[in-house]
Amino acid sequence: LLVATSRTDVRLKVLGEKFARLIEDKRETTRFEMQVPARGQSFSEFYAGLMELTGGTGYDDIVVLAPSAEVLAEAANMLAPGGVMNIFAGLPRGTKAPIDLKGIVVHGVRFTGTSGSSIRDLRSVLDEAEAGRLDPNLSVVAVSGLNDAKKGLEGVMHQAFPGKVVVYPQIVDFPLTALPDLADVLPSVYAKLGPNHSWTVEAEAAFLEELL
Repeated sequence: LLVATSRTDVRLKVLGEKFARLIEDKRETTRFEMQVPARGQSFSEFYAGLMELTGGTGYDDIVVLAPSAEVLAEAANMLAPGGVMNIFAGLPRGTKAPIDLKGIVVHGVRFTGTSGSSIRDLRSVLDEAEAGRLDPNLSVVAVSGLNDAKKGLEGVMHQAFPGKVVVYPQIVDFPLTALPDLADVLPSVYAKLGPNHSWTVEAEAAFLEELL
């Protein structure tokens, strides 16, 4: 069972579209669920529903990708015995969350989090990408030149984009553009996108050739 959650369906829609092929390939061995709170549903009811998906046993691994102490605390209650939670590194220093640490002793749950990866971890990710087992391009949703770098950072900070923005410093004036909008701005680059408007090596090459 693999469950992806969000408080709105914007990011989950992109997730379902961009990873549709992978989800389909794993369907026989992995049950995949995407869950958002229903209108009028309290968060406590929402979390109770997530627990029901596991038959009440909880989750072996939970990765929190939201800088919210409330989300962190609620998610901690869904850990199965021996489970591991990866805490989002974007929480400000000094953030407090009401977590019952008794679970560490009684149930053997663990919490981990880091503000940076080791060189070994970085090399491991590069190896996975080079072997074709991991495609970082699937997280890209927009591109820009150097002059719009600030807009790109602000867009990610305020969740205006459901993914990553790639800023090309060698290109000065290209405006911040969502990948689907390349159809009007740079049709030759848009034609090189992968399924569901996915960024590709070929699209990047066409992008650089067009603008450099």
